[in-house]
Amino acid sequence: MAPPATDEMVAGYLAELADAGVKAASIARRLVVISQAHRAGDLPSPTTSSLVRRTHAGIRRSIRTAQAAKAPAVVADLKRMLQKLPNTRVGLRDRALLLLGFAGAFRRSELVALNFEHLEFSSAGLARDGASRRRGIQVLGQVSARPAETAVGQGGCPHCEASGSRGWSRDLDRYAGHSLRAGLATSAPAGGASEWAIMAQTGHRSTDMVRRYMRAANLFAADNAASLAGL
Repeated sequence: MAPPATDEMVAGYLAELADAGVKAASIARRLVVISQAHRAGDLPSPTTSSLVRRTHAGIRRSIRTAQAAKAPAVVADLKRMLQKLPNTRVGLRDRALLLLGFAGAFRRSELVALNFEHLEFSSAGLARDGASRRRGIQVLGQVSARPAETAVGQGGCPHCEASGSRGWSRDLDRYAGHSLRAGLATSAPAGGASEWAIMAQTGHRSTDMVRRYMRAANLFAADNAASLAGL
């Protein structure tokens, strides 16, 4: 990361490293390198900001308590979740949150911070204004614009777990908030999405994590070496 970098850029970079499974010690070393690069250029270091410190502390806690990696909520999983939700105001809210989280490849923190005024509705879908970039979400067959508008509401999105569908308790331990973001990145390659298109939606700055998702999506593809071996 070439200086000067903002604290938002550094915090996002740390989140990407954590998503990619980089160890806590390696993340800490990269923070030191970023700090030294800024000081060498007589620039204020963004690593001392409260945002970066909180993000780094949260990542350390998450890595310490991490257990088995959570499964991505791919399209089939998402549809099963949606089918379990009742046709009530709360059900519409949860459906909108799941769809927005998946289609927008939102991190859980981004989804929690989402407010109605951040959304721009049009006939093609909706756009979300972020601090540094915009992302488009096309009209989805599972929910119309009106329920999404009602569900998000003026008060902003409440906390949403990817496994939030009621009555699906046997699978709850497999999923977490990141499962929606991972689900989009895993499902998109199967539909022919390019690395660039996936990165434009997820906001990843490096291809490393995106290629990891693409490899997972292609694990059981038609050209799988074992299936072509003629067994």
